Amino acid sequence: MNAQVEKYMAPVQELNALAVANVEKILNLQLKRIEETAKVSIEQLKAVASIKDVEGFQGYVTSYAESLRQLGERTAEDFRTVYELGNSYTTQAQRIFKDALKTN
Repeated sequence: MNAQVEKYMAPVQELNALAVANVEKILNLQLKRIEETAKVSIEQLKAVASIKDVEGFQGYVTSYAESLRQLGERTAEDFRTVYELGNSYTTQAQRIFKDALKTN
C-alpha cells in the first residue's frame, strides 16, 4: 500500500517542486526590479534637487528620459523571462503528467 501511495504522490511532489522553483524565480526577479527602480527613483530625486539653472534642468530631462528607456528595456526583458518560465513550466508539467500516466 505504501509503495502505491508513493507512486501516486511522486508526480504531485515533482509538480510542487517545479511550482516552488518558478515562484522563487519570479519573486527574485520582482525583488531585483523593485530594488533597481527604487535606486533610480532616489537618483532622480537627488538630480532634481541639484538643479540650479536651465542647463541643469536640460541635463536632468535628458538623464530622466534615458532612465525611462532603460527601465522599459528591463521591463521587456522581465516579460520575456516570465514568458519563458511559463513555457518551461508548461512543458515540464506536461512531461510529469505523461510520465505519471505511463506508470499507472
